[in-house]
Amino acid sequence: MTAAPQTADTVEPAPANKQHHQAIQVILDNLPGYAALYTLCDLRIPDRLARSAASVDELAEWTASTMLAADLSRDYLRRVLRAAHAYRYVRLNPDGTYQLTDVGRTLRTGIPHSAHTAVMRAALRRRRPVRDAATVRRLPRPDDRHPEEPIAASLHRLDLYEALYLLCALRIPDHLDGAPATLDELLAWCRHVCGEEGSGLDLSVQDLVILLHIAHAQRWLYRTPGGAYRQTEIGHLLTSSAAASMRPAVMTYALPPWWKPLATMDQTVRTGTPAALAGDRTLNELMADQPESAFQTVRAFRAWQSATLAPFIADAITAHTDNVRTVITIGGGPILLAEILNRHRRVDGVLVGRGRDADAAANQLARIADYPGRWGVPHGAGVRAGIPIRFRPLYVMPNLICHLDDRDGRELLAGVAAAMDASGPDSILWLVETVMPENVGPHPSIAVDLLEMTRTRGGRARTIAEYAALLRKAGLRISGDIAAGPQTIIAAHTARDQPPPMDEQRLLATVASNVPLPDC
Repeated sequence: MTAAPQTADTVEPAPANKQHHQAIQVILDNLPGYAALYTLCDLRIPDRLARSAASVDELAEWTASTMLAADLSRDYLRRVLRAAHAYRYVRLNPDGTYQLTDVGRTLRTGIPHSAHTAVMRAALRRRRPVRDAATVRRLPRPDDRHPEEPIAASLHRLDLYEALYLLCALRIPDHLDGAPATLDELLAWCRHVCGEEGSGLDLSVQDLVILLHIAHAQRWLYRTPGGAYRQTEIGHLLTSSAAASMRPAVMTYALPPWWKPLATMDQTVRTGTPAALAGDRTLNELMADQPESAFQTVRAFRAWQSATLAPFIADAITAHTDNVRTVITIGGGPILLAEILNRHRRVDGVLVGRGRDADAAANQLARIADYPGRWGVPHGAGVRAGIPIRFRPLYVMPNLICHLDDRDGRELLAGVAAAMDASGPDSILWLVETVMPENVGPHPSIAVDLLEMTRTRGGRARTIAEYAALLRKAGLRISGDIAAGPQTIIAAHTARDQPPPMDEQRLLATVASNVPLPDC
């Protein structure tokens, strides 16, 4: 982005950095956290814990008897309580029981100024599609409601997301990326966007003023003393053209396949199955008749992959290029492999895909990584792999296991282990996942776990110990953590000490063709 020129009435804000990405991501991660808070209140868990500490089984029995939730899932309830513990609504005792914190006590019913009322009232607004929001409420100042209090912070971020969504839906950051604009010019732009997209939004000038005030306070844009609105580097992250755009992620959370699962988390816990999926087994099935939602979701994934995941993995490979000559990505998409090929000219790559997905990936890969003879796709009718396995092939599997239950995850990993054994000695697997810390505090894995709970059957965020157990059952063993952060790379080898010898020229198409990919 070209920086705005310095004038007498402007103060250029600081450039965007990782902290700015994280500030927006915190708002997005709050949405599953709020859903867990609502579920906690809906099941009246604070009322029960106000009497005494209780175990998960005792809470489940109490909820089943008082809330008529006979099929309540103890596993799902435990995960909601884990989130509540992370955000200090409850405390997990050494004996495995839970007790209320001082913050949690404000969630009881029947007490003056109960936070329970505010939490439940906020849900009334969120039960309708976020994308139907056409008005903006004035937000309380952060210091008006004790910002250190997590319930107030959660409700504040909930309102912030609605403002963030509306800002992106109206493409205000895109408009300001070209030039500053006055209030009247922005109003005309917003009405043009509403008419062009047939969104049904009817934004009044009062609503726009409130929205711009919130955006200014959050530094998504800024208002000069002269009255014009200018783009900030943080706001540039919300444009469609930004290399590391956060806009697709913001818009994706407003799509039915995302907000419906979160809005029905309480029913998911009550019934023991993801309520939003109904008769569908996977999120893909749910989205089959929603092509727009599917398209937006893919865009969000690709934007995140381009901005965060692919550079992270390519950086990690840098320290291993002396040993790694072939990288096999499983379910990682063409952007990941293209980034690796572009960054590491001595490395060949293979993308393991599925049917038509593999053909589309091959076509995209040909456009963004034009290195004939350096890559192949073993599945699909379009392009066949012709890449020989070289010394110490590296298998990279990003963010697949979190979508699966233990049985399906074990089967997928066992297929990869068989391919690794056939590939020759010293094959390596990198699992790239959001890892749940043992001592859970506020962490991105909480949001991941709650999302998987509501939109998959058995998906979850796991700890390192849980990944180690799953890998061990599939014939693999952890050999260390390559890198950590919001995403962690877990390195694993096959459990066999002496893999059978194989000619290095054996094609990957032979050994990888039986690796099953999950439909998630």
